[in-house]
Amino acid sequence: MRSSLLKEQAEKRIAQDLDTTEEDLMDAVDQLGDRSFASEEDATEAAAEWLADHDEHCFEIDTDVVETDEKKSRDSPGRLPKDWEPYKTVYKITVTVQRDEEAIETRKQRKSCFVLITTLTHTPTSGVVKMS
Repeated sequence: MRSSLLKEQAEKRIAQDLDTTEEDLMDAVDQLGDRSFASEEDATEAAAEWLADHDEHCFEIDTDVVETDEKKSRDSPGRLPKDWEPYKTVYKITVTVQRDEEAIETRKQRKSCFVLITTLTHTPTSGVVKMS
């Protein structure tokens, strides 16, 4: 059975849950984006682990490994050596997160349904039929 009141309540609850989950995902995306990796394999492995940890069925999450140059930091003061390379190649992970509207709609439909089970028997005045 479907109830309009139950549907409204379920939609509000689901919207709140999705907003909270999306905020958490975006925080995790920011943390992952701040990390840099020495090799493409390390970045790919970290992306796979991150996806496994953040598998949300109402969101479509895509990752991509990007090669960038990052400025090296120098620990010691003084003149730079002749062979000093100021940049090093690092790999970063970019993540895109989008809501999966089909999965959200399915979730709303499931949350707004309920089953009515009764032990009433059939009486001529009630119009209720006993199911066997």
